[in-house]
Amino acid sequence: MKAATKLGASGSAVRQHNIQVALRALHRMGPMSRADLARDMGLNRSSSGHIIGHLLQEGYVRETNCLPSSGRQMGRPGIMLELVPEALYFLGVEIGVAHVSTVVLDFTGAVVQSERRLYDTRGEPPAAAVEDILRDAFASLGADMLARLRGIALAIPAHIDPGGHLRLAPQIGWQDFAIQTLVRKLIPSDVAIRIENDANALAIGHDYREFHPGVTLFLLMETGIGGGIVVNGELFRGGRGLAGEIGHLRFPRSVPGQEQGERYVSLEDLIGKDALVCAYRGASGEPLASFDDFLAAVSDRVPEAVIIAEEWAKTLAQALCQTIRTIDPNRIVLGGCVSALYRFVGNRVQHHLMRVDPEMTEPPRILVEGREQFGAAFGAACIMHKEFLSRES
Repeated sequence: MKAATKLGASGSAVRQHNIQVALRALHRMGPMSRADLARDMGLNRSSSGHIIGHLLQEGYVRETNCLPSSGRQMGRPGIMLELVPEALYFLGVEIGVAHVSTVVLDFTGAVVQSERRLYDTRGEPPAAAVEDILRDAFASLGADMLARLRGIALAIPAHIDPGGHLRLAPQIGWQDFAIQTLVRKLIPSDVAIRIENDANALAIGHDYREFHPGVTLFLLMETGIGGGIVVNGELFRGGRGLAGEIGHLRFPRSVPGQEQGERYVSLEDLIGKDALVCAYRGASGEPLASFDDFLAAVSDRVPEAVIIAEEWAKTLAQALCQTIRTIDPNRIVLGGCVSALYRFVGNRVQHHLMRVDPEMTEPPRILVEGREQFGAAFGAACIMHKEFLSRES
């Protein structure tokens, strides 16, 4: 009897594995014929037919008349299989210092909803803030989408341990917060949850659709500067989960009137959003100027704004130079609202890189993430989408 039970359990596990293989293939390839899907799964048509029948019955997959994504089929289109977009949804929430961003993915991984709103995270106790943010996020989904929600991930500028416990989030003033335990109490038990560092979420989302070989450094540039490292498609967390956090690099700055004459400040205090806005308000004499006002002034070549942007480019280059020599990345991807400044001064960053380290014959390519203001929230949603397609249950 025990042997029969073990055999049955093994058969069930194999079947579940094949279901996940089929779903991942349809996500990766798009519409596929039954024969192509069977070949991708490594099964004969009879065995794959049982898996396909189950997916059709559960509403995860549907039949459609179209050519396969490879375009190999000639003549009249046949019956193809594809994922049902509205079958399931996955929610990503980025909690920033002064904003909250949300992104919803459908079952195919396409963005169906995104929103960014102002929110002063530092003005609320952690538990009250999380409850408020989730309540608003769920309200924006609607009843049908909420009923089909299968995963939610929160991306936070914080050190998160493997169990989802928030150790420290200096930018928002949170510390030693059992956030995953709280979120678990607030949402239905059939909805999977994850808590992730915001820069790591940005990195995961950027590489989810397209594999990039080698080493990529991701910088999430908002009020703080978060960092993440991906090596051959896999997130590298380091020994304590803090790999890539160059925002906490220290730079010496002179202090007029003090005997010591020097103090050390973090990179994010020099090139983060608050630092730029503060500098522009002081230089322009406009006490209510926003970051968008500063960007517009840089675009218009207003001298005060250009000087600040030049100093930003120089400081960023200094930090990148040391980081490049340490981890040797093939690419550097900038995300977050402050990354928009690179579009104006990218050449100056490159100039300062070569000036600081003239022996750097092949500097890594630096590019701006296409979802500047939604990269971390998108990545958080991708975490849950990827997990569902990989879950053996």
